[in-house]
Amino acid sequence: MRNIKGGAIHKNPIYSKIISIGYELETSSIAKFTKISIEDDVLLNTDTAGKDLEKIRENAEDPDYALRQEELVEIDAYTTESIDKKKKKVDKNIAFLISNDVSTTRFTKNLTSYCKDDDAEEGADDIYNKDELYTFHTNEGEIYRLNFDTWAPKDCGIFTDVEWICTYYKPQISDNIMIDTFANLVKNLIIHLNKLEKAEGKLIINFSETDKEVVKTPETRSFFHLPDTNLYFMQTQYLDELLDVDDICISPQMTFACKIVDMIDIFKTILFQDFSTIPVVDDYRRHVDEYLRIMENVDNCVNVLFDRYNSDPKTKYKILDDVNPELVKSMKACLFLILYKIHRYLNGYLLIKDNSKKTIYLKASLFFNSRHSNESLYKELKKFIAEHFASSSISEESIAEIIQTIVINPGVLEEYLLEKPTNIRKNAFSLKSNLEDTHPRYGDPFYSLVSYFKFFENPVKTEETFDTKDWLVYKDIDIYSSQSDIKDGIVLIEFRAFFRMLSAYFNEIADKKMLKSMTKGACNRAQKSSASNLNAFTVETLKLFVKHYDSSKRVAKKTKKENEFIMPTKSARKFTLKKRSASVFPAWQILEN
Repeated sequence: MRNIKGGAIHKNPIYSKIISIGYELETSSIAKFTKISIEDDVLLNTDTAGKDLEKIRENAEDPDYALRQEELVEIDAYTTESIDKKKKKVDKNIAFLISNDVSTTRFTKNLTSYCKDDDAEEGADDIYNKDELYTFHTNEGEIYRLNFDTWAPKDCGIFTDVEWICTYYKPQISDNIMIDTFANLVKNLIIHLNKLEKAEGKLIINFSETDKEVVKTPETRSFFHLPDTNLYFMQTQYLDELLDVDDICISPQMTFACKIVDMIDIFKTILFQDFSTIPVVDDYRRHVDEYLRIMENVDNCVNVLFDRYNSDPKTKYKILDDVNPELVKSMKACLFLILYKIHRYLNGYLLIKDNSKKTIYLKASLFFNSRHSNESLYKELKKFIAEHFASSSISEESIAEIIQTIVINPGVLEEYLLEKPTNIRKNAFSLKSNLEDTHPRYGDPFYSLVSYFKFFENPVKTEETFDTKDWLVYKDIDIYSSQSDIKDGIVLIEFRAFFRMLSAYFNEIADKKMLKSMTKGACNRAQKSSASNLNAFTVETLKLFVKHYDSSKRVAKKTKKENEFIMPTKSARKFTLKKRSASVFPAWQILEN
């Protein structure tokens, strides 16, 4: 093993500012089924996601939700200390959920090619009743009919994947909260998976009473049951071999909550990791440098916009940080997140959309994703400004004017917010581009940034659309992400590059056995690649990570340096007010490979 005490996701006091932290573990290796009570031989596959659970609970008496009420969605999670001592104690401040996720995989593409009419138009109805199409036959002679319940119709080949969601509402505050909580999650996942009983069988597609076919790759697949529950899993990994629990491929994502005033400091710290120079880590470094470049430019953009606004002799309501610096910092953080999404829309989303035949959404261009719409951030910004001028009885209209005056500064925006002048319409950042709300491009920041901010105050409303004051949501661009209102100045942030960072970290700490699991494991075999930085880890790799974590903790305890993790060898770079140029690869590709 390399001589590294605990890896390179270093400790830092700023991590103690994280209020809560959560993880989503996505896998397309298995599909989740619920054995429903009305008919013993029926297994139900749904698309119940984490965001749906509250709605299902609230409609407990509604017959439309009856079958979903039977799903096992929450399992116990235990404290790390009690797991280590083999005396498991439930931690009531952890929510551990099993939900579903809809995705297109090699397995679903293969099934759709079986059951969809090749000559049918896009969006046409399937030619088979999906609830009568599939059965699973175990080697012990049991036959299960597979049924499906989705909020909207899905193709006949779609089986929803599994997503484990773990939220730490009151994590032990520490300067290494990410690794500590992630290790606890993996330990709890292992406990859950080790309880599963494994069987084998075949997935049959039944075109008619006389026309049946075994779905192959593999022909015989694994089938799991959690004892004393109605929870089942079926292998959907597209690999011609039986799946063991250790072979399940998992892609983790991380979300954290913090005060908005601390958000940018946490962003910077997460990205400033001190990894050694090995090829795989080097690749992560290049991506991180791009993330930091974009962050610097947007952060500098906000600071310069405020500076120019305050230095203008015509400014009546100056926003200086000499009285309440944290309040002004919170304002800047709100505007940072708003402009960050606009930056990614102009320099990421639109470029991907123009270069791809696939359906594209804004989230794919974000390495940090605010779980709040720009409308919510705009409201929070207005609230902070009103608080700043509380003694002046400033009106709502005046606050909106202040925001527009701060933001609409073409010279600053063109210098810091644009990668290329061609990424917007000419004069889109100018007040001259102001549009009436009847204009077809009203609200589009590519066409008119001032109209985007006017949209918050005067949105377009039609019978066909729901009421939203964010043009990016109105146009179905900022979607496919659970969003919520901001409460008590606390924001929820998804670190979408978490897997990439974790992969670099695993490569850093891996001994020969762990590296073998990352280069020759089931994920590698399924993707036909020996690369150690694929888009998923096997459960075997996660087990080896926990083994390393526990070992490093024991070493640290012996040396009276508990939780010792390598600190960066260089002090964190300070942001300058100079725009950083784009890296050698296009910014819009940062999360595409």
